[in-house]
This record gives sequence, structure tokens and C-alpha cells, in this order.
Amino acid sequence: MEERCTIEEVTARNIKAFEAKIFRELKILKSELSEMKISYAALSDRCQDIQKENAALRITVSSLQEAHATQLSRVAAELEDRRRRRKNIILTGLIERTAPTPKRRAEIDRNDVFQSLTNICPTVETDDLRHVSRLDDKTENRNRAVKVTLSSPELASKILCRGRRQPSPTVKVLNDRTPAQQLELETLRRELATRQAAGHHLTIRYTAAATINISFLYTNIATLMTKFDQLEIEVTQKKPTIVVITETWLRDDIPDTLVNIPGVKKGGGVMFYVLNNLDGANISATPLVHLQEPRLEALWLKITIRDLTFVVAGIYRPPTKTYSVTPTDTLLFEVLRRVGGTKTPTFIFGDFNFPDTTWEHGLPQSPREVDKAFIEALLDSNLEQLIREPTRHRGVQTPSILDFVLTNEPQLLSSPKLHPAIGGSDHQDRIPFFKLDYSTISARIPDRLPPPMEDLIQTYDDFTESLTSLLREAAPPSRRVCRKRPLKPWVTNDILSNITKKKRLWEVYKRTKTPAAYQNYRAHSNSLSNIIRLARKQYETEIAAKGGKLLYAYLSRASTSHSPVPNAMKKGDLEITNPSDIAELFADTFAEVYTTEPSGPLPSLGYPPQDDHLSDIDFSVRDVEEVLRSFDSSACSGPDGIPSVVLKNCAETLAPFLHTLFRQSLDKGTIPENWRRATITPIFKKGSRHLASNYRPISLTSATCKVLERLLAKEILEFALQKGIIPPQQHGFVPGRSISSNMLLCLDDWAKAVDSGIPVDIVYLDFSKAFDKVPQRRLLQKLHHLEIRGKLLAWIEAYMRRLRVGFPGALFLVPCFLTFTHPTCTCEQHPSTRHTRMKIYGNPLTHGDSIQQDLDNLALWSHDWMIPLNPGKCTVLHLGMKKNPHRVYHLGNLALAPVTSQVDLGIIVSDDLKWDLQTTAVVKKTNSFLYRVRKAVVEVDIPLLRNVLTTYVLPMVEYGSTVLATYLQKDIKALEGILRRALMIPRTLKSLPYEERLRRLGLQSLADRRLFADLTETYRILHGMYRASDLQRIFLRSTSQRGHNLRLNVSRFKTQHLEYHLGNRVISTWNSLPASIAQAPSIDVFKASLHRHLFGSTR
Repeated sequence: MEERCTIEEVTARNIKAFEAKIFRELKILKSELSEMKISYAALSDRCQDIQKENAALRITVSSLQEAHATQLSRVAAELEDRRRRRKNIILTGLIERTAPTPKRRAEIDRNDVFQSLTNICPTVETDDLRHVSRLDDKTENRNRAVKVTLSSPELASKILCRGRRQPSPTVKVLNDRTPAQQLELETLRRELATRQAAGHHLTIRYTAAATINISFLYTNIATLMTKFDQLEIEVTQKKPTIVVITETWLRDDIPDTLVNIPGVKKGGGVMFYVLNNLDGANISATPLVHLQEPRLEALWLKITIRDLTFVVAGIYRPPTKTYSVTPTDTLLFEVLRRVGGTKTPTFIFGDFNFPDTTWEHGLPQSPREVDKAFIEALLDSNLEQLIREPTRHRGVQTPSILDFVLTNEPQLLSSPKLHPAIGGSDHQDRIPFFKLDYSTISARIPDRLPPPMEDLIQTYDDFTESLTSLLREAAPPSRRVCRKRPLKPWVTNDILSNITKKKRLWEVYKRTKTPAAYQNYRAHSNSLSNIIRLARKQYETEIAAKGGKLLYAYLSRASTSHSPVPNAMKKGDLEITNPSDIAELFADTFAEVYTTEPSGPLPSLGYPPQDDHLSDIDFSVRDVEEVLRSFDSSACSGPDGIPSVVLKNCAETLAPFLHTLFRQSLDKGTIPENWRRATITPIFKKGSRHLASNYRPISLTSATCKVLERLLAKEILEFALQKGIIPPQQHGFVPGRSISSNMLLCLDDWAKAVDSGIPVDIVYLDFSKAFDKVPQRRLLQKLHHLEIRGKLLAWIEAYMRRLRVGFPGALFLVPCFLTFTHPTCTCEQHPSTRHTRMKIYGNPLTHGDSIQQDLDNLALWSHDWMIPLNPGKCTVLHLGMKKNPHRVYHLGNLALAPVTSQVDLGIIVSDDLKWDLQTTAVVKKTNSFLYRVRKAVVEVDIPLLRNVLTTYVLPMVEYGSTVLATYLQKDIKALEGILRRALMIPRTLKSLPYEERLRRLGLQSLADRRLFADLTETYRILHGMYRASDLQRIFLRSTSQRGHNLRLNVSRFKTQHLEYHLGNRVISTWNSLPASIAQAPSIDVFKASLHRHLFGSTR
């Protein structure tokens, strides 16, 4: 019982506790509900307030709109009133005479006004006074102002300008201001008076609503080439919009590439540099006038930035010994008068050489007659000279103002600031891919690669995003640098600090004006020039030791000119300046080139299909890795942003994933979208740079897709070679065949024919933009007929599906297409290496009709297969002048033009089979390159010269040397002279004999190098290293058992063409080689042994 009561008591206590808890929670809820009601009431009040504010804002906006419309109408009316008043001037102080009638009083006022204006400006005529009237009502003892309406605003501006500079003691010339202008002027005057009374200094600045900040840098540089480095540093630091330079002392033989500053465009002997764009706006610079008189040079440019247009001029007037005005001076002064009265803002910078003119006290003065004529021209124009400090300081001579800045809009220019002279003139967020740790990245790639999915496009997008994210994470943190990085890598902090010190010394001289300060400035200026020269020389020595692409990048500036696309392009009669419109113009122009195939049946092929077929390719992970490792690290990335250097350095870890991706793409016939895209860069060819048709497109495609393309190209090419699809005459795009094999076979036929007295006609044919005009349906039909089917053909079709034009990435198919489809010729024909060209040749006496039949078949094939020929580049070369009938051949209805020489694979072939034209072209090209190298570097020393010769010059000279039968002594001496002159460039080698100079550089003479190249080519041919088996016919094999078993005999010849052909000129040296060299197991062993045999050392 006691236990039961205890349980009931416990239960009762629990119930009471539970009830108490419930009451507490209810009380809390009630309190929260009360707070919510209060909040709700507050929110309701706030909503009502917001509604009232919204209504008030609507009323305010409506009022503002009405006020804005009213203000716009007022501004328009004010602008129109100001435009009308530009022809008016106001004359005050003109005596008001009495007259019997108002008409007579008006005539007297008109005569008085004309007399007063002719005193100010003698060129005013009676007809220039359109209307003359007195202002306000007539009163006693006060001469009313006269309002004069003139014939033009320019005349009014001219009178106002001269009236301000030559004020009359009685009559004053004023602007005809509108009431608003008068009110603004009175307000400014009251503010000025108030502040002056308070002892304040008032500066009034006029500002525009939309401002374009434009900066000018002008200098008289006195020899640009010796001070170009310092000029480039100055431009890099100050970033001026326009640079004007006089006294450049440039010559016609100095190429523009030596005075290029990246990011700006230049022009003129009086030189301009104009920034390409300013704050995202393109800058258009159009030459207006170029005066080049014996005693004057001037260049005028019209500059357009957005809606702002102004004229900039650079003028150099040499000093003269006479004080009289020359005809050239008269021309210059007349030009200044003309441009000063124009509405367009004009800024003239130049060295006028008027040292005796003083500018310190208002009106310029000078005792010389020519100076007075110049001052008169300035007064007649609306130009104002802004320079008031001396600009020339030379030793103990009196400083003088030789350099002027003239403008008709002085309020647009701030006060010019004089800086120290340049040189010694007495005028004044990207990923650093090459810095990444690829070992760490390769270790982290497997964890970041996306898992394989059915959706190939999504898989590739995830892969691209993951790899890019990993590269950004691995990139070293970028350090913010306060100063701007100079353009030149050899500009050190020491040089920059010395430039700053030079500026400080200049400021000291400007303050003190003492000879000692000037001497300190000049001494430091000369020292700075030496410091810059030594720093540049040290950098050039370092890159010469490294060689390779670093040296190429440094010298390319001297050897080539990379001109950007102009800011203005032409489309018919229209001028396009908007960048997006220019891009669309290029896109439309390039699209017009491509072939649009009509619907309907395709042409028949005319021969049975292949027995075997190629439906798929088999490649391993190792194959993918080998292709990745073969990539060029410096190649640009495609639209997906994955650079080749990443694929190359991470090949081992990326190869398995890419192998799976490629396999999936081939099996499903699916292509990621980025593989179909390309970044197009227009490359200028020739003609006008303002026409889009004079550019050719260069496509940058995905580097990842290029891996699969190379795998496909290899398999397709091997299949075509095994099945004999590619004819033996095709030397382009075929391994084991080259320029040498093509030209050796052709020249062997031509030389033997001419030696036998047989004429030869060579027809050169050129396909018009063949890579761009490949028709897709016909290509697919051809591949299907050649038994390229199944997954491989489906993948190729998927690649080309949705392509609007051409083959931005499938160029590996184009050589196959061209070689698969050209018709069989009855005469000898050779498609050219590397080019979309071919040549057909034969005896015109016996095969002339066959050549014409081949041309007819080729024209018909070109029409059916939509690969057009370019008739303007199709020519005929007649060999054997005495017996050649000079037959006329036709391509369709067009007669082919006969030529006396033709460039064949970079080699100039003439109708007499001599090589003087080729030699002249090589000498000119190499001499020009060496000249630019000498101008591009401070000093050419031996390491730099060795790299330049072996990398650039010798490949130019020895191009096709095994093909050329250079036997004339004048040609041999001309080629050898290239090397002789090049070895004279270093000062340490000038006094040495030619053989010693060669030894110092570790080189051989060109004659020895040609012999080495001939023997190496002979080894390749005799050992079957060329795929062209018929190439061995140029040699006559010997049956002699003496020496090695590859001995040769000399072929019979009558002419020097055949005597010095490779098949004859190399025989004696080849036969004298030891068997260990002639029968060497590999080409590398042969070269090393031959070099030791001929020159006594290995290479």
C-alpha cells in the first residue's frame, strides 16, 4: 500500500510539473505573438510610408523629365544662337557721327567700321561686311557699340585674334556673346573680384562633360638610331598618345623594323608614333600632307578618337644663313595661315630654327626679316605659340627657343612641361605556363581527372575545366610591381634609377641656370648612354650563348615586320573602324573563299574501288604519349585554352585519359564542340593593308584534337602508300620524298633533254586556295570509294558536320584528297612538295598534243571536283631555245603566259638552266638580313655571329644546294662573298685572313659545305633512304671491283648543265671515299666519318 501511494504521488508531481511547463511555454508564445503584432504594425506603417515615398518619387521623376526636356530645348536654342553669332563681332569706342537721315548715318557707320577693320586686318574687303548696326537706344555723350556681321566665322575669328594681339587705343573688338554667355562672364568676373578682394589666387579651368585625356611627347632627337633605346624607355614610362620627332636623320636603307615600338604605329621622316588605342577606343591616323622641300619637311596627320577629330603636324625647318624670306618659307607661312583659321583643332610641333625671336613679353619680336614674316603669319592665323622657356642649351651659347608648339585651341592644352633631352640631343592576369612545376602537377592530375561518362562532350568540358583549375592553383603567386615593366629585358633597376637622376639634374639646371649644373647634367647624360649600351650588349651576349628561340625572338624584330591589322578597313567605298565590324568583315571575306557544293549527283571516279578497306585504327597509350611528347612547347593554345607545353610535360599522366577519350570519340563518332572551333588570325599577304581580301586566315585549333589528328593522318597515309593510292610522282606530304627528290628528278630529265638537243615545255599549275576550297561531299565520296569506311569515315563526317567552311583542323585530309583525285597525265607530272602546285612537262615536238590533252583533262576535273585553278599563276617555261617551237597552251579558254623564269619550290628555274637569278636573289636576301642584324644589336661578337650564321644565313644560302648546278665562277664567288662579308662584321676578325676567320668560328667554306651536302645526298639516294625508287637513275652505277661496291661512272655530256648535275659532279670524290664511309650503316655514322675524312674532325 505504501508503495502504491508513492507511485501515485510521483505521478501527480509529474503531471503538475508538465502542466507548469506547458503554462510557461504558452506564456512565451503569447509574448512572442504580441511582439509579432507590434512588428506587423510597424511593417504596415513602413509599407504605407514606402508607398507615399514611391508616389512622391513618381511626381519628382515626372517633374525632372519635364525639366530635362525644357533644359534640352534651352541648350539647343543656345547652341543655335551661338552658331549664328560666330560671324558677328562687336566694336566699341567707334565714334558715332551725326547725319541728316538714318540711311546716311548707316553709310557713315559702315565706312568707319571698314576703315577700323582694315587697320586691324588689311585683307578685309567691302563685301565681307554683310550687316552693320548700332546697339541699344541712342543717348547723348555715349558712343553706342556696333554689331558687325561678316562673311564667314573664320574671318571673324581672324579679326578677333589680331585685335587682341594688336589692340587699338580707341576701338576694341569683342565677341558677340549670347545672354547666357554674358551672364556666365559677369558671374566669373564677380567671383574673381570677390576672391581678389579677399587676397585669394584664382585659377579658372574649363572642363568638358566627356573628356579624352590625350598626351603628346615632342622631341628634336638629332639621330634617332643612336638614341632609340632611350626613346623607347621614355615612351614606355610616360605612355604618350602621340609622339612627334624631328631630325630623325633616317635614311631609305634603314628598315622600319629597327624603329618599331610595340603597341604604337609610326610614319614619316619627321616621325610620328601614334598609340594603337586609348582607353579601349581605336585611334585612326590618316596622312593629310607631306611636304618635303629642300629646306623644309612637314608631315600632317588627321587623328580620330571616338567623336574627336584633330590635326597634328610635325615640322622641321633647317637653320639658314640668310635673313631673307625664301620660297620655302613663303610656302610654310601660307600653310600656317590656312590651317590656323580652320574649325578643326590643330596642334603643330616642330623645330622652326628662329633663335632670335623673343617670346617673353606678349607679342613676339625679332630683328630678322624672316622672323618678322613668321610673326606676321602667326598674327594672320589663329595660332598661338605656347613655349616660353628655352628649348636648346649648348655649352656657353645663349639658350634659345627653337622648338615651337602652335595651336588654334590653346585652352585644350595644358602648359607644356619641358623634360631633359633624350640621349645627347641639345633639344629637349595570365598563367605563367613555363614557370610551373610539372612534376607536382603530373602527380595531382589523376585525382583531378573526371570519371568517364557516356556524354563525351560533357567529359571533355569537365576535363578542360579541371585541368585549367589545377594549372591556376599550381601557378606561383604573382608579385605586384609598383613600376611599369620596361619593354626591353636589359633595362635594369640601375638604368631606371640613373634616368631618374638625369631628370633631377635637369631640374637643378633649370632652377640655377649655372654652367656647372649644365655640365653635371651633360656628364651624367653621356654616362647613362654608355650604361644602357653596355647593359644591352651584355644581354645580347647571354642570348647568343643560349641560342635557339630566344635568339630568334630577339632577331625577328630586325628581320621581319609584324604589322597589325589597321584600325580602319575598307568595304567598297565605306570605311569601317569598329573592331567588331572589322572582325565580321574578315569573317565574311574568308567565308566567300570556301566552296558551297550544290545538291545533286557527284562525279564518277572512273576506276574500281580498292580490295582492302580501312574502317578503324588501333593505337595504344604509348602512341598517344609519343605524340604528346613531340609537341612544340612554344605552340599557341587553341579555343579550349590548353597549351601544348602542358600536354608535353604531363604526357605520361594525361596519355591514359586521352587514349580513352579518343577511343570513345572514334567508337561513337562524337566530336567535342571545342574541336570544331578555331581562332582565326588574319595574316597580311600583299597589296593594300586596308582590304580584307589581301589577308589569309591562319587557324589555331585545339591541341588535344591535334593528337588524334596525327594518329589518323599516320594510319591513312600508311594505308594509301601500301595500296599504291598515292602516285609515285607525288612528292608533297609523303615521307621519304622531299624538295630534293622532286627537283633532282625533274632537273635530271631537263638537263639530259637539253644536253641531247631536245626541247622541253614545263607547264606550272597552281590550285587556287586549295586547302580552303576542298568540297566536303566529294571528299567523303572519295574516301568511301578508297575503302576508308566504318568508324573512321563516320568520325571524319562528324568532324565536318556543322562546319560552315573548309577544314580548320582537318588539314591532314587535304593532301590525301589532292593526291587521290588529280587525273592521270600522259606526260611526266610532279605535284610539288609543300605547295598546292604541280608541273607537267614533255617534248613539245612529240608530246605537245599530249600536254594540251592533259591540260584539258585537268580543267575538266577541276570543274567537276570543284578545285579551281588560278589561271594568273599558271605559266609555261620553254627550255631549249633554239629548237623549241614555243607552243601556246590553253587552260580552258585562257592561253597560258610564257615566262623566262619560274620559282619552283623556292628555286628560280630559268629557260637557259642557269642559276644566276637564284644566286642574285640569295645574295640580296642574306645581305639584307645581315644588315638588319648589324643594326639590331649593339655589337656583333663571335658567339652571336656563329649562331646567326648557322641558324639563319647558311640555311638561306644552302637551300637546294644539292639541286643547283652552280658552275659559273661569278655565281660561286657571289655566294662565297656572303660568308666573307659576314665574317668581317666582328671587329676582332676584320684584320684576319678568310681561312683564319673560318677557323675561329669553327666553320668551313661554302665550297666545302656544298661538297659535304652533295656526298650526303648521294649516300641517301644510293642507300634507298628516299621512297622514290626511280631517283637512283640520276647515277650511272659502275661494275668496277676496286674500292667500295657503290662506285659510280660519269655519264656522257655535251653541255655544262649535265656536266655539273649531281649525277656527275660528285663522282670522283664519291669513288675515292673509303668503303667504311661509303657503306656506313647509318646516315649519322656516315656524316661523322665523312666530316672527319674531309676536315679532320667530327662535327
